[in-house]
Amino acid sequence: MAEKRWAAYGRPENGVAALLGVVEAEAEKPAIKAAMSTFGVSWRGVYSVRVLGSEEPAAFVDARKPGESRPWDGSDLEPHALSLRYPGMGDAAYKDLLESVQSVGAKEDIVLFEGKILDGRHRYKAYREVGVPFNVREWTPEEWGDPLKFVKAKNQARRDLTVGQRAALAVEDRDKDAGKGRETRQSNLKTGVESPDPRRFKNESSGGRATENVAKAHGVSVGYVHEVGKIREASPETFEQLKRGEVSIPEAREKLGLAKPKKPKPEPDPVPSDSGLVTVNGERKYDEGVERARAAGVIPAGVAVTVEDPGDEAGDVIQAVREEQAEEAAKVDDLTDDEWIARLPLASVLTGVSLTRFRMDALFFRAFEQKMRGSLKAFYGKAAKAYYKGSFRGVVGYGIERLLRVEPPDRWRKCPPTDKGGCDGKGTVPIVGECGLCHGRGYLSK
Repeated sequence: MAEKRWAAYGRPENGVAALLGVVEAEAEKPAIKAAMSTFGVSWRGVYSVRVLGSEEPAAFVDARKPGESRPWDGSDLEPHALSLRYPGMGDAAYKDLLESVQSVGAKEDIVLFEGKILDGRHRYKAYREVGVPFNVREWTPEEWGDPLKFVKAKNQARRDLTVGQRAALAVEDRDKDAGKGRETRQSNLKTGVESPDPRRFKNESSGGRATENVAKAHGVSVGYVHEVGKIREASPETFEQLKRGEVSIPEAREKLGLAKPKKPKPEPDPVPSDSGLVTVNGERKYDEGVERARAAGVIPAGVAVTVEDPGDEAGDVIQAVREEQAEEAAKVDDLTDDEWIARLPLASVLTGVSLTRFRMDALFFRAFEQKMRGSLKAFYGKAAKAYYKGSFRGVVGYGIERLLRVEPPDRWRKCPPTDKGGCDGKGTVPIVGECGLCHGRGYLSK
């Protein structure tokens, strides 16, 4: 057997094996023995021997296992097609990345697949621009599974993607999954394999379930996915602009005529020149508040404002009314429970269990009105102002509001007859049992 040329490499250091030299031997084991003898190393001192042709051996070889991090060798790297499926990083986000690399260096490896960048194409650019050393590592199915799912998981966490970009990616995923489903069914028909229930496929593939799944995966609403799907059907070019982040969803819809036309604002009624005039006791006067009310539409145009001013007597009249109301309230408070109940309209209408429940409920309201309402209303006003901002109402505040809005028992009414869905004040309905409208009370309150 003719002898061959072998490149012998020594024991790796930092994941890289250096060339010991070239030896000649018939096979691998004799080549290792020749390297041991020629270069004075032990059996373990020889990392590998590699057969050579006419080419010269490399000075170093990578001795790392698949997926193990290693320093970048200085070669130019290109993005993988799976990575290019997602839009590039915006200028502002890339500027932040550059500043981060300048301050803390290269903290993450560049992941390679098929010799190209699967994850980290923006980091690779920033690392080279700043000039910091960085590591690369090969994608391995044992660690990361499917490469497409790996890319999806990495890019879905990007905060620089707009809502429109996320929705565009969701539409692509939905259509791609639907296409795979159609191919599977066609293949099953050709091979005689039993196909899944078409109703189930409709729900889980191209229908609502698939849209919900991709919308959730990309962090957008189902409505946005539907809207972007229509944009893609109307104009693939505009869809690509949306995917690149050059236009927003509303801008794309308006550009393609898909947005609902805005209703024109109604023309305001002409305001008369004397919009601020008011007649007080027969005399025409100007009032700024009346003019603002007309401008806001509170007082319609053309409606005259006339006021009768009682003058100094108004204070006496108001005071007299207040005193009369206070006396009437004091008389009611002095009534016994039985006397107070007898004054209520439903006391002479309800009977049996319904009357008993009405009596307990009404007396509970009376006690609340006398001892709690004033302090609770004052507390709610101060607490709501301190803790609730805008139109938000918490569960506690909402409960207190409902309690304060309960009308007094003299406004409660009997449950309507059975032909109108009630129990006619009995609390129960034949065959059904407890009335679902009044919940067995026999009366309704607000």
